[in-house]
Amino acid sequence: MTAEQRIAIDAFMRACLHREFAWGAHDCGTFCGAVLHILTGRDLWEPYRNKYRGACDGNRLMRAVAHDVPGSLGMHETAAPADGDLCVIERDGRAGFGIYWQGAAMQPGELGIVRVPRGLITKTFRASWGR
Repeated sequence: MTAEQRIAIDAFMRACLHREFAWGAHDCGTFCGAVLHILTGRDLWEPYRNKYRGACDGNRLMRAVAHDVPGSLGMHETAAPADGDLCVIERDGRAGFGIYWQGAAMQPGELGIVRVPRGLITKTFRASWGR
C-alpha cells in the first residue's frame, strides 16, 4: 500500500466515522467497495450497488458475495491479514464485509464505523492488483 493510499483510506474512514448505516448506500459492501477502489483503481462493488434496499435482501447478497466473489475478482485468501484486506465477518447468522485496519476489521454499524474483533473474521482476502 502506498503512502497516498493510506492517507486516502484514513480520510475516508474519518468521513464515515459517524455516518449512519443505510442498506445500499452506506453498508459493509459499499464501504469495502470504496476502500478497495482506493487500493486497486477498480470499482468492485459497482455490480451490486443499488441492487438491495433492506436487511433481508442485503444479508442474502452479502452471503452470496462473501462466498463467491472474492476469488472471481482476483483476490486471494490470506491467513495473515494486513491493512486494507477484505474481511468476511459472520455473526448472528449473518455474513458481511469489513476492511482490516490497524489490528481489527472496520465495518459500518448503526451509528458509524465499528471495530470488529479478529475472532469474528472468518476469512481475509487480499487484492493482488494495485498494491
